[in-house]
Amino acid sequence: MCKVMVMTGIKESALALDFMKEVAPNMSIGNTDGIGYSAINSKNELFMEKWHNNKHFLNTDDVVDQATVEALKPFENRIGKLPLNYTNFGTVTRDDLRTVTMHTRYATCGKTFENTHPFIEGDTSLIHNGVISNAYALGLNKNSTCDSENALQLYVKEKTALTKSPELLQNYLDQLKGYWAFAFLAKNNKGIYQLSVVS
Repeated sequence: MCKVMVMTGIKESALALDFMKEVAPNMSIGNTDGIGYSAINSKNELFMEKWHNNKHFLNTDDVVDQATVEALKPFENRIGKLPLNYTNFGTVTRDDLRTVTMHTRYATCGKTFENTHPFIEGDTSLIHNGVISNAYALGLNKNSTCDSENALQLYVKEKTALTKSPELLQNYLDQLKGYWAFAFLAKNNKGIYQLSVVS
């Protein structure tokens, strides 16, 4: 099973970052198929980083990001295509953390980087542990083969974060079959990021 960690109410970013560094190796035991985190900063901005190799966590020196893949594209016939193994979203501000969701992956479907958590759609982030058995019947995946992405796409499509309605959340959950724990970072109807944990 994947492992998830959620922190909110962070007042000292350095302490939170140190904690993330400390728990990453333990979260990676048996979960070596990717690691990542999403965060909200004090300016109400979402950002994310993820790595395909858990040993690279919080290190961007030895990784192949999209800019590197694009820069080396003219040389693919000589060196081969480099696999993307790091990506980020938003303006990464590790020194300004207020809420963090973190995930290590145990792959139950493709071990590709595209299936590494967190997943981001627009202004919504998802980490997930569990299995959604009807995910592919929903047919919502855009970028991966992971059931988690279907859960995110449905959450966004149903506008679940925009209201505090328990009925809307229940309607969302009723469409999913399986077992799960989700952590969403999403804007509410006032444009403020909120953390929602559902299991």
